[in-house]
Amino acid sequence: MKILDLSAAIIIVVVSALFLIMTAGLGRTASLFPKILCITIIALVLFYIVVQIYNNCKNSSVKSSRKEAEAKKGWGGDVPKSGRWYIIMGSIIIYFGLIYLIGFGVASFFYIIALSYFGGYHRMKMVIPVALGMALFLIVIGRLFNIPLPKGLWLILL
Repeated sequence: MKILDLSAAIIIVVVSALFLIMTAGLGRTASLFPKILCITIIALVLFYIVVQIYNNCKNSSVKSSRKEAEAKKGWGGDVPKSGRWYIIMGSIIIYFGLIYLIGFGVASFFYIIALSYFGGYHRMKMVIPVALGMALFLIVIGRLFNIPLPKGLWLILL
């Protein structure tokens, strides 16, 4: 497992655990969705870590031949491309700013498109409908559980 993947997984688990702790002060109904979401995220990340450990143990015999092939390349295959983490972290900060300015639904739509593009997926005929569907799904879930979603300054000003 790559060290950056492991550190990202640990950060996600820690943030989810902190949000889970923060829901203790909410009422039973208000804390239902955040608790389910945090527990699901923690479970999925732990499952990911277990799968990665299993794959590393399973492929330990192949590792020596991989090291020889990587030595011939000059750099290891696990080295991420330069700047990918900065792009993702920067896009998250921009996403939070857009939520404040234009609202949750529209910001989520643009964030999913941008993250897909920066991740290397350039088929916009597929990305745009998926981004629209996911943004609408998030809005429907918010309304279903009576979660007040930020409307943004542009709706407040209108």
